Amino acid sequence: MVWCSAIILVLLAFFGASPAKADSVPPELAAAAAKLESASSYHVAMGTSGVDPAKGLILADFEQPDRLYAHFGTMYDIIRIGPNVWMKEPNQPWKQLSDHGAGPIAAIAPIPFPATARSGPPTLGSDAVGPAHVYVVASEGADPPLQWYVRIADGRIHRIVGPGKPKNSIMIIDIENYGEKVTIEPPIP
Repeated sequence: MVWCSAIILVLLAFFGASPAKADSVPPELAAAAAKLESASSYHVAMGTSGVDPAKGLILADFEQPDRLYAHFGTMYDIIRIGPNVWMKEPNQPWKQLSDHGAGPIAAIAPIPFPATARSGPPTLGSDAVGPAHVYVVASEGADPPLQWYVRIADGRIHRIVGPGKPKNSIMIIDIENYGEKVTIEPPIP
C-alpha cells in the first residue's frame, strides 16, 4: 500500500485540477488538453525506468465521470466508482475499503491539465507510435516541467514524460483508446 500511495502522490503532485488558461499555452496544446479532459474514457499505462515492470507498471482505465480500474503490477488491483473503492491482492478476494482505508486511492482521478501551465513552442518528436509535437509544460511552484506529446495525426495527448521515483529515473505515462467502450462495475464478492 505504501508503494501505491507514493505513485498516487506523484500523480497528484504533477497534475492540477482545472483546465489550462487560454493565454498560457499554445492553442494546439490547449485543444489537446481539452480533448483529454472531455474524453468519455481512456487507457493509461504508467511505468518508471529502472523499476521492475512486474511491480512498477500501472495500467488503468478511466470512465467518466468517476470510474477507475487500475492494475498495479503483480501487487493488486483497484476499482473506484465515485467514493467507493475496492482492492484485490493476489490470491485474495475483493474487499471494499473504508473511507479511511482508501486514503489517497479515493483521490485518483482522470488526468487534468495543470491549472497554471505555461509552455513555449513545441519540438518535433515521437510518442512511440507516431510523430508528435513535444511541449515542455511547467506549472507554478517547485514541480519539475513535464513533456506532453501531442500526436500530429489526431491532435491528442498520448504521452507525458517527466522525472520519476526513484531519483534519476524517468516516468512515462502513455494515454490511448480515447472514447473506447469501457465498463467498470463493482466487483462480485
